Amino acid sequence: MKYISIATIALFLFAACGQAEVETETSNDPIEVVTPEPVTETYSLSDGSSLTWVGYEDGNEEGHNHSGTVSIKSGSVETTDGQISGGSFTIGMDEIAYVSGASNGGEITPDNEAAGKVLGHFTDSSFLNNVAYPEATFTITSSDANGVTGELGFAGSTVEVMIPGVPAIAAGSLSHDAEFDLDLSSASAYLAEAGWKIRMNLSLKASK
Repeated sequence: MKYISIATIALFLFAACGQAEVETETSNDPIEVVTPEPVTETYSLSDGSSLTWVGYEDGNEEGHNHSGTVSIKSGSVETTDGQISGGSFTIGMDEIAYVSGASNGGEITPDNEAAGKVLGHFTDSSFLNNVAYPEATFTITSSDANGVTGELGFAGSTVEVMIPGVPAIAAGSLSHDAEFDLDLSSASAYLAEAGWKIRMNLSLKASK
């Protein structure tokens, strides 16, 4: 009689188990990816905002210039996931004040006759004609790392404006300080011919 050792039987069973097919379950169900909803917020114009202007003769800024303020009457900025995505502001073109200036080497103060003449020009139909067009509207169209781009609608014309820099957003408030050039020659026959340039300084403050 032949005897089969226990070790031989164990080895045979182990080999048989190793050759057994392993069944795995597979699923054709799609994996659901949840996309978070964009976070949109609105910041309304708050006290402390200002917009100043400097008009100067091209090539003679130090010798012939005028400066003042213009009112930002109302407006708001919209953000999507922390980036500027829209908004608009109403500018009071009939609320322009004269602050200082220079002409032919002399200083011009707000009570100077020359200052009054400058403010009078703003009402002229060939200049700003702010009696017929008391308001301008700035509408934000896009923004990126270089700044905010928008369209300024005034006196029947639309002017593209690029405001450099990225607004700061923190603790429910938004602020933006920037200096930029403004070309109103398409809205003003005088500015188109006289060679005057306009530089703006914006200090915007808004809150939720």
